[in-house]
Amino acid sequence: MKSYYNATKTFDTSTTTRAIDVDPIALNRYITKVFGWTFLGLLATSATVLFFIMGLAAQPDIFVPFISAALNWFLFIAIGQLIFVFIFTRKIETMRPATAKLMYMIYAISMGLLFTWVALVYNLQTIGTAFLLTSVSFGFMAVYGVVTKQDLTRWGNILMFALIGLVLAIVVNMFLGNTMLDTVITIAGIFIFLALTVYDANRIKSFYSNSLDSDGEATAVTENLAIFSALGLYLNFINLFLFMLRFLRD
Repeated sequence: MKSYYNATKTFDTSTTTRAIDVDPIALNRYITKVFGWTFLGLLATSATVLFFIMGLAAQPDIFVPFISAALNWFLFIAIGQLIFVFIFTRKIETMRPATAKLMYMIYAISMGLLFTWVALVYNLQTIGTAFLLTSVSFGFMAVYGVVTKQDLTRWGNILMFALIGLVLAIVVNMFLGNTMLDTVITIAGIFIFLALTVYDANRIKSFYSNSLDSDGEATAVTENLAIFSALGLYLNFINLFLFMLRFLRD
């Protein structure tokens, strides 16, 4: 019996497109699907935040203890999300598409729980401005990443080291509390996640091509990679939004 996945298939995660005829209409549908899932994830996060904010206003006796507990366990929830992303990435070739979609939506909802603090800490005008700036810049960079003909393979290692450096700088400044360094970190974070948006959007086409079977037909891996790509873009948007908030904070 044929297995759910072709056991002899090893997916290539590089940005190099495999030499195979790709139906441009199918590719465009696939790209649309990736951005559709990205939007759906962001919508789920926003709806979760709205649910808890409305709950706090309508039933504070119920929601205040719940939100307080979530904030107290913020670090553990964040670590759990990192573990989730690691497992999701490692198992992307072997999990069923329905499982991948369910895990993605659960992750987006859990992010909404953590993001409730944003609406409590920042004023509405700052949040709205940050969201507008994030949406415009993210959209522009994502479109550029999809349409550009440039080979962005070399960006991968550079962005990985830049991201590691950013995280280390944030940790160090937690102890230093240097205002100037905080500003530099914020601006660097914005540019790094804009660059990551271009890079991840650019990889959508190669992911699609490299996941097709020998006849040029989509596989189960192709479905999973649409969710994988959507998760990457979703995380870029979330982090870009957070750094925009830091930049615009009062």
